[in-house]
Amino acid sequence: MHKQAKTVCNLGNGAVPCDGAVLGEAPGSDEDEHGTPFCGKAGMFLRRMLRETGLDWRELFFLNTVACRPPKNRPPKAKEIKACTSLFLIKQLDLVKPKAVLVLGNTALRAVTGKKGAITKVEGRIISKDGVTYVLCCHPLYLVRLKSQENRQAFKQNLVLFRDALYPRTTEKES
Repeated sequence: MHKQAKTVCNLGNGAVPCDGAVLGEAPGSDEDEHGTPFCGKAGMFLRRMLRETGLDWRELFFLNTVACRPPKNRPPKAKEIKACTSLFLIKQLDLVKPKAVLVLGNTALRAVTGKKGAITKVEGRIISKDGVTYVLCCHPLYLVRLKSQENRQAFKQNLVLFRDALYPRTTEKES
């Protein structure tokens, strides 16, 4: 992938360390051009939705499963996911030390679970692994393209799950 990408090894950016990370699939054309994750239409939509659920995107770390844009924007292959996961993804997450990760899309789902699957079938689920909470969610670009209010509401609910994983509410007795 790196032979055709404009930005080779497009690594994550944001707060380090931080409580929350947002894991996407692969750099898109805007990300490849600017060298930063989630800077295009999907990223703008995501930041707006994060704000609407009470999250400050500046307190999060944004990264992708694979570090280079795949040729012709195709989905990353299993061997590319595996290579980028071991070379970049795990190291970045170890550096950031998030309590919770918002997992966006099929490729990110595969990196976290090790299994191929459709995020639309498991979105809204929460996985705990190695002391980190993973909230499974469709990718915001899917919503930007689909323009379905029902799907956007489900996306917002998943962001609320992510927010609640980051900042669990205390009960009256605990306060």
